[in-house]
Amino acid sequence: MPRAYHPLRELPFRYRLWLALLPSHVRDEHGRELRDDLTDHAPGMGAFALDVLRAAPGAHWDVLRQDLTLALRQLRRAPVFSIIAGLTLAVGIGGNVAFFTLIDGVLLRQLPIARADRIVDITEENIGRGMLAFGIAPANFRDATRDTTVFQTAAVYGSRSGTARIGETLERVAYTAVSGDFFHVFVDRPMAGRVLRLEDDVTGASSIVLSYRFWQRAFGGDPDVVGRGLVVDGITLLVVGVMPERFAFPNTNTAFWRPIALTEGDWERRGARFVSAVARLRSGVTIPEAASKSAAIGRALATQHPRTNEGWSLLVRELRDARVSRVRTPLLFVWAAGALVLLIAVANVASLFLTRAVAREREVALRAALGARIGRVIRQLVTEGLVLASLSAACGIGIAYWVLERIRPLATDFVPRMHEVSIGVRTIWYAVTLVLLTTALLSVVATAPVRGAQLWDALGTGRASPSRRRRRLQRGIVVAEMALAVFVLVAGALVVRTLGRVLSQPMGFDARDLLTFRVEPPWRVNLAASLDSVMPALAADRRRANEGYGSLVEQLGAIPGVSAAGAINRLPLTGDWWTTSVRLAERPGSDPDDRIPTYVRPVTPGYLEAMGTRVLRGRSPAAADGAGSERVLVIDAEFARRVWGEADPIGREILFDGPPNHPPPRARVVGVVEAVRMSRLDAELRPTIYVPFAQAPEGHYLDWGMDVVVRGATLRAGEEIRRIARGVFPDAAVFRVASMEDVVALSTADRRFQLLVLGVFGSLALVLATIGVAGALLLSVRERRRELAVRVALGARPDRLWWGVQREGLVLAGGGALIGVAGAIAAARVFSSLVYGVSVRDPLALAAGPALVILAAFVAAAIPATRALQVSPVSALRD
Repeated sequence: MPRAYHPLRELPFRYRLWLALLPSHVRDEHGRELRDDLTDHAPGMGAFALDVLRAAPGAHWDVLRQDLTLALRQLRRAPVFSIIAGLTLAVGIGGNVAFFTLIDGVLLRQLPIARADRIVDITEENIGRGMLAFGIAPANFRDATRDTTVFQTAAVYGSRSGTARIGETLERVAYTAVSGDFFHVFVDRPMAGRVLRLEDDVTGASSIVLSYRFWQRAFGGDPDVVGRGLVVDGITLLVVGVMPERFAFPNTNTAFWRPIALTEGDWERRGARFVSAVARLRSGVTIPEAASKSAAIGRALATQHPRTNEGWSLLVRELRDARVSRVRTPLLFVWAAGALVLLIAVANVASLFLTRAVAREREVALRAALGARIGRVIRQLVTEGLVLASLSAACGIGIAYWVLERIRPLATDFVPRMHEVSIGVRTIWYAVTLVLLTTALLSVVATAPVRGAQLWDALGTGRASPSRRRRRLQRGIVVAEMALAVFVLVAGALVVRTLGRVLSQPMGFDARDLLTFRVEPPWRVNLAASLDSVMPALAADRRRANEGYGSLVEQLGAIPGVSAAGAINRLPLTGDWWTTSVRLAERPGSDPDDRIPTYVRPVTPGYLEAMGTRVLRGRSPAAADGAGSERVLVIDAEFARRVWGEADPIGREILFDGPPNHPPPRARVVGVVEAVRMSRLDAELRPTIYVPFAQAPEGHYLDWGMDVVVRGATLRAGEEIRRIARGVFPDAAVFRVASMEDVVALSTADRRFQLLVLGVFGSLALVLATIGVAGALLLSVRERRRELAVRVALGARPDRLWWGVQREGLVLAGGGALIGVAGAIAAARVFSSLVYGVSVRDPLALAAGPALVILAAFVAAAIPATRALQVSPVSALRD
């Protein structure tokens, strides 16, 4: 077919090139005038190009304004369609934007620290023992950072807590003890005073640097705070500086930084990994290079010091990655689930657009017949999709803000950097990207009538007649919705099964009617003193603490309703704090393989009874197990199983590590209790030893704090408990008052969060897929109106017509379910980070998703199936 004649083709190419900047309708309507004017006057290219550049923006704005006005008018003419499609997209975009904002703030955005991309975290891990990112031993840190060609400077730090006197009240505050080079690694400048220096890191140093938040809260933002004192654990510390608000390392709870003041003996320790480490890389050194060299050093240390380092490796990571490593995979999975829901929402709206496009075929054909250019019509239809997507995105950002405010308190306890999560410029650009992608997908469907071969048939028949290709397209969209919904529902079902398995497994204690709180007497021993003076001081403090906790437990037991009380150095489900390794007296050799890694938990008499932990053999610690009596201990069932199997462990002896040049302390096993999960409910069981507090050779470091448990008390007894505790330990703060059920809930907070989010996304996916099925079947019934009318007129049974429509919906749902299950099975590795105690191909989870989708399709098909029965043969055949 010959190309249509256009007057501008007679012009030279240089003119046509610039005229292409004008809207097509301007070139069409004024082509002859432009040709004649340019032929007669032949203006210079500079002046001509300048005229076109001046006129083009205004001309395009006029066209865009017309398109926007017409698009808004079209949306107002179809309010039901606009509301349903707009809300569907708003929910899909809002959920996806919310979790992109979360990922951006937690995983993608750099730490608010000066040159943070050059700071690395250095830690040790023992994969064989399940000790990941476990901290680092001071001697190993020195060896790892000795190579100055890799690290510019390095420092160690450790989280501490103390009782601070703020005004007239005692308050437990968290602070960070740091080595002298800490503020050479972090080069942020203080907003007042100075930072800690190398000369501050000595025994007895009292200099501290305040965090911005603590400065505001405790000192009221006093600009003259430098030089003031703060009493912590009975010692007056001197404020030398205040850090800016953005600096909050290692976390926002840090009140201040003080010297760690490790002794030379501490720096020589290799077996105790009780500090964390950071370093700043040399210019030009990459993180992979530093990690590779450090790994080689770790292997060398394992060879040189097998007793303390065998099985351990050095791990170097970017500081940002180290802080968020535990939540990276769950957050990415949740965001991916949100992306799938957005795809379902877009597919749903695309299905609605396709239905509307079929209904508008005659309108579009008439506009084309009256001379409208096809490109102009397509642009108008694309603009309608853009307007709808833009309005939906604006609502979606509001939904995202609402979602973030609701999940912030739920995620703060286990998602780092939650205080940095906010909707910003990157979020807006992400939303704009979603709008453009959504518009592109919707435009493919919306322009189908213009691009279809049946455009002119619509004028001839007087009614819309969807082609077989479009019917297949809509059914394909519905099947895709169903498949995506099944995938999300399977993920949600796996989380439900995992949480059920985690909560149903034996915890080793009864969390009901159990109140907990922590007390930490502000006593400190000068560890820099000689061993001959340190050991008696520690023994004296232990006696004082033992008497205090004995009195505290006795008084708590006298509270009406209380049946038992006790204390332990760390509650179950609160982390891997204080792990060590012991030896058997029957195998006293120095072979590292003979050492048994275990938790050590000093307890007072009555603790195991208060927790409801069952004694399986022997007895629990008793009041007679004092400092002057035979050393005894109680092991848990996991320790007994790993070490002695089915043999009776009662009477066996265990050796602890003691002071240098002294015989190792030994204790006799007097009881076996059921295993308790100390770290997390979804972590592997690890052996645990319970030692009487009065005899404990280890289990404390720099404090005598204990978690106290009271069976039968409630939160209403909090004031009475505080009164009793202050009566025993006047200078101690009572904090972390909570029920044991709250402790259990906190240990599973991350999985509950995943369940909540995937549950919401799964519900949205199911609802959207249901709407998609209903819309497709309603269109099918409308298309088949004449056929149904004929069948009704010929006496077809209503139940057959009803089941015919239902069968069509179930076929679509069944096809989507099969694809979704196949996708879930293929993506089993993706689900591996979500599950615990269940298979990633769990039959119940794989069956739950398809069952819900098919049930939803059955319900959705009831409406169009019922409408099929209401077809009037007379009116249908007349039309």
